[in-house]
Parts: sequence; C-alpha cells; structure tokens
Amino acid sequence: MDASSSFLEKGRTQGWVLAAPGLTVRCTEGVLWLTREGDPDDHLLGPGERLNLTRGHWVAQALETARFQWIQRPGRKEVSDAQAPVLRVLQRL
Repeated sequence: MDASSSFLEKGRTQGWVLAAPGLTVRCTEGVLWLTREGDPDDHLLGPGERLNLTRGHWVAQALETARFQWIQRPGRKEVSDAQAPVLRVLQRL
C-alpha cells in the first residue's frame, strides 16, 4: 500500500479532482470535513477514520488542525501511469 501525507491548519480548505477511483483518505490527527460535488452526503473524519474516494471534485476543510494520508488502495492490478488514479490539488485557501 502506497501512502503520502498532507496537513491542513484549522479552518483551511483544499480542493482536488480525482480522475479515477482507487484512493483512500485516512485522518491521522484532528477533524477533517469532506464533500464531493454532486454528492448530497458530507463526511467527517477523526483520527483513524478513512474514506474510499470516488472520482470527482472534492473539497476538504480542517475543522481542527488535521493530518491525513492519501492511500493507494491494494488489490488493483498494475496499470500504466495514464490509467492510475490521478489526484490534482486545486488550491489551498
């Protein structure tokens, strides 16, 4: 399982576009609020909680200063870089 870490200070937001499914976000510290464009459900993650992301435009906000990991989900067969899930960070506000 491949993972990388991110950090958001309390009140800060970050947006991104996920071009393909296959990533999980796991909160390791603080509280993270996540929403996806067109999805009526919002998600709150605390330490140790995770969410499997679907493709689309996502926004996260740190309700408390938060650390979180991006995790490539296991069990996927090898794919080329062009087919792999793409995470493009749009902006930190």
